[in-house]
Amino acid sequence: MTNSSDVDGGYSADGLAGRIAAVLAALVSAVVNVAFLAAFPVGSSLMVLLDIVVIWAVIVRGREMKSDY
Repeated sequence: MTNSSDVDGGYSADGLAGRIAAVLAALVSAVVNVAFLAAFPVGSSLMVLLDIVVIWAVIVRGREMKSDY
């Protein structure tokens, strides 16, 4: 039988590495879309808004997962 540290490569079971990667990817996307704001105002604004929602959702869900255990 394998324990959880064997399966997840040593990361904790709450998926901290995945949440950090998701927040960093959304942050990079938001910064890139701000750079294109002058060229594509509506599309870039929508993408920045979506990135903010993704960051918020990942952070809030991470807190919920941590309090469940």
